[in-house]
Amino acid sequence: MRRVLVLGGGGHLGSALSHALTCRGARVTVATLKDGARANLDGLRVDRVQGDDNQAGTIEQWVPGHDLVIDCAAPYALDLHEPGKSHVARLTAAEDRMGRLLTAAQSNNAVLVHIGSILTLTSGGAVRRMIESSHPYFRMKRRMQDLAIGAARSGQPVVVVNPASLLGPWNLRPFHHCYVSAVLTGGMPASFPETINVMDVRDAAETILRVTDAGWFGRPVPIVGHDVTVHDLTDKISRLGGVRRPPRWRALTAGAAILYAAETAMGVAGLRSPYPTLPVLLTLASGAVKIGQLQRALGPEIRPLEATLVDEISWHRSRGCP
Repeated sequence: MRRVLVLGGGGHLGSALSHALTCRGARVTVATLKDGARANLDGLRVDRVQGDDNQAGTIEQWVPGHDLVIDCAAPYALDLHEPGKSHVARLTAAEDRMGRLLTAAQSNNAVLVHIGSILTLTSGGAVRRMIESSHPYFRMKRRMQDLAIGAARSGQPVVVVNPASLLGPWNLRPFHHCYVSAVLTGGMPASFPETINVMDVRDAAETILRVTDAGWFGRPVPIVGHDVTVHDLTDKISRLGGVRRPPRWRALTAGAAILYAAETAMGVAGLRSPYPTLPVLLTLASGAVKIGQLQRALGPEIRPLEATLVDEISWHRSRGCP
């Protein structure tokens, strides 16, 4: 029986992977930052460990006894500023964690799966470079991926996968931090004409496991689904959820500048903005992405977008979302 450690196993993608792995008969250890019940793991026969894997010694304690480690908890910056920590300090801490994880996996002969982002595989012009330089999220994502690829090129069995934006059930983030539930609650200030790529978290989990089974080490694998404009995605959510759609904006760049200035000012005051800039920056940096040959060959077939949205709406409402 395969022994699998899922770091961040109580998160959105981590829980989807835990579901998929248990269906395959694997023995799964779910690592979470906090103890206690998690609705997205209900009914799963998994082992649980709890602790902060950013602390030295935690990863080294968890990895032994597992032949596969999936990292769904690689640190990245959600907020533009973090009280008491500089951008350099945040990046250094992430590098240290990644180094310890790579060493622990190699010492225990475990395959490591690094979860990146589709945005680290795409490039753009001056606007894209400005976006990436404006927020620590992008620097941290690229640096973690570079370390994973470097280890693989040195002979370590490391899989690097780059999923698109994920939708679907099992997301436990606050409603205002989830795109679908933000629309349902009226917390989405506006929609935009830009195109993004989205896919069901369950399809992403299955694809990641098939890439891992194929032993695709060291070469980043894009995992994508549906190209859709934010306008169209928001309209679908509003219609399926029976709620009023948010207003349509045309000037996303101007909106990003306003949010960025507000978040910066609040960061200086030691406060967190209720409307962080990152989701808008991610939208600006996104674009249409076609499914690659490897993903087509490995499968699975991507489920219809509306089916995913129906399931996610049902999930959020089961958690008390209006």
